Amino acid sequence: MSSRRFGSQSLVRLLGHWQQASSRTPLWRQLADALRLLILDGRLALNTRLPGERELATALDVSRTTVSSALAHLREEGYLESRHGSGSRVILPDTRAVPTLSAASAALDLSTAALNAGPEIHQAYAHALTAITPHLSLTGYDQLGLPTLREAIAARYTARGLPTRADEVMVVNGAVSGLALGAADDDRAGGPRRGRSPHLSAGDCRHSGAQCRPVGVSLPETGWDTDGFAATLAQTAPRLAYLMPDFHNPTGRCMDIATRQAITDIAAQTRTALVVDETMVDLWFDAPPPPPLAAFNPQATVITLGSAGKSFWGGLRLGWIRASSRIIAHACPDAGYPGFRLAAARTAGNAVAH
Repeated sequence: MSSRRFGSQSLVRLLGHWQQASSRTPLWRQLADALRLLILDGRLALNTRLPGERELATALDVSRTTVSSALAHLREEGYLESRHGSGSRVILPDTRAVPTLSAASAALDLSTAALNAGPEIHQAYAHALTAITPHLSLTGYDQLGLPTLREAIAARYTARGLPTRADEVMVVNGAVSGLALGAADDDRAGGPRRGRSPHLSAGDCRHSGAQCRPVGVSLPETGWDTDGFAATLAQTAPRLAYLMPDFHNPTGRCMDIATRQAITDIAAQTRTALVVDETMVDLWFDAPPPPPLAAFNPQATVITLGSAGKSFWGGLRLGWIRASSRIIAHACPDAGYPGFRLAAARTAGNAVAH
């Protein structure tokens, strides 16, 4: 994959006010921390080549030693790869094993923002033992998911203001799998993705298996910069834009009705497909969730991702895609999804609905 070179002045603008004069942290460490943040939130895309040390030091008005130390630290952490004569290239470190708690431990695992399964999940799996019986006479290779579960998901979208049929829903192995399927066509075209920044775009792309070239679109101090979003799409003509309109990670922001309308109108005008992450939509406790983005402009191509992980239990490893029947029919999932797990999810959904 070819590398994209990032100019020194562009990098200076991205870094912004990275120097904290009152901090006791060495200057080289402050620079390393600022660069690492740009990599993690996707503003410095994977495989991007950074300016040379001398050029960057001049642009930042710091010593070359400061820049050298910062880049060396990022290389040690696995965020940069350097070759003589080619400069430094953005990469991501190898995934580190996360220590697990023993089954007997009473401590809460705060290393991840997820909880253990509640009693309703146990009840759902117990019910699934009987619900799975009719499916045992079949092959078990259900590429789109159980029809009853797809119908239930479709009914849920319809109730939220987006009329949906079962053939517009595909059940997948979690929302990340949905992201990979949604980006499959774009991989072949090699187009860039646009995403609201800050968010976890670099990690999302890596773990989804998609060969992404993510480019972040900055968020203002409050709200959403729809004009900036439109300008970025017009200038770069991406094939796909990734958005998280409900409880955006990590800012927690939610798009209002006017912003949702503007975003889908822009997408329709620029013919940019939207991949909308709704994995947090069930966190609307004080009010009903707004209609999905796909409900605002029928001319826009919108692929909506949902998940049972935040609503029920992450161990279900269950997500879904809501898109046009043409997109659903064209998608190529691995080899079907476990009927027992789908039956459990269907039962859990019934328990919450009633």
